[in-house]
Amino acid sequence: MDNLITCLKMSATHRCFYGKYSTELLFKLQDGLKGSDPLIEDRFKGQNPFVGEKMAETISVPASYRDELIKRRYSKSTRENYEAQFKAFLEFVFPKTADACSDKDIHD
Repeated sequence: MDNLITCLKMSATHRCFYGKYSTELLFKLQDGLKGSDPLIEDRFKGQNPFVGEKMAETISVPASYRDELIKRRYSKSTRENYEAQFKAFLEFVFPKTADACSDKDIHD
């Protein structure tokens, strides 16, 4: 578990640990938390998040979302912020895509 914590950073604002998505970190998280939370073991049930799937490094905000922000005449800095926050959400719900997300993913 000590090796796992060195890969993560603590956010004082959000009072949680975070780390950049990588296959190595995902393996360490699964091994370090195995048996402590059934969600960890069930998250990728029936899927292999490491092979043949779109990796989180390739996640991007849908063009339709960008277009909507432009249509609403948001400033460039606001658009960049909204897109960064949306991308962070997509990384959180990975391997789901934006189209596959439901209200439950947002509110739980």
